[in-house]
Amino acid sequence: MTPSPPTGSSPPEAARGPDGLTEGELRRGRAEWWDEAFTSLLVDALPRGWCRLLDLGSGFGQAAATLLPALPELRYLGLDLDPARAASCADTLAPWRSRAAAAAGNAYALPVGEGELDAVLTVSTLMHLPRLDAALAEIRRVLRPGGRLVAVEADNRVQVFRFGASLPTLDLAFGALYRRLGELGRPPHIGLGPSLPERMSEAGFRDLGIRPHLIRSAHHEGAEVYFDRVSWVADVIAESAGLAASEPSLRRCREEIAALRAELEGQTADSLHAVPMWRCVGLA
Repeated sequence: MTPSPPTGSSPPEAARGPDGLTEGELRRGRAEWWDEAFTSLLVDALPRGWCRLLDLGSGFGQAAATLLPALPELRYLGLDLDPARAASCADTLAPWRSRAAAAAGNAYALPVGEGELDAVLTVSTLMHLPRLDAALAEIRRVLRPGGRLVAVEADNRVQVFRFGASLPTLDLAFGALYRRLGELGRPPHIGLGPSLPERMSEAGFRDLGIRPHLIRSAHHEGAEVYFDRVSWVADVIAESAGLAASEPSLRRCREEIAALRAELEGQTADSLHAVPMWRCVGLA
């Protein structure tokens, strides 16, 4: 179970991290899709027994709070570019202080010696790094021979929405919005998931294991609740990427949401928002 948000060290809600999200947005988003199946996806990829792990882009410590109870011999270091998030992660680690720590640091200059780690984990972090090849080379440097990189990245260009039935116009509208973000480089690698194995191979990782996974937010709810949440997603995308309200792809999303909200008003149904992810494991 994820500990309650720490007090005293979290950034103010208005502060945005390197991924463009506030801590509140990051927490709410991950709470929607980080379930037991996703935790198992990570646990299954990590070494059993003694393991020195660096969690690159640790945020507020979601991975730590799910992995540390499941892996009693794990030695965990959370690293985040944002000092406020690193402090929040450190608060989350309080129950496991004897074998876990957090620090602020840069993906291009990891504060670890050559070959010191058994594993590096990244979840939706590499997509935000402009110099992806340099980051992968640095990860490989700190891994021991045979150490593993476990990287999980989405293809955000593929969005699937349902409310009782498929909503293809909304799928297309969000797909166009994310493709526009890719054109603007916000983030630099918006659809990294399917190309991640090739990028890892080019960086010298071997014996790649690839497993697709669908992250999803699924509920049985009213249309008003569902489209409020979908509207929130669009708003977060716009604010985190600094999009103007006049951006055509953003306007199209908001128009589709408004039209579907009016059409389905008062209805209750099974809902879904899903995005494909790729878990790639490579050996140094």
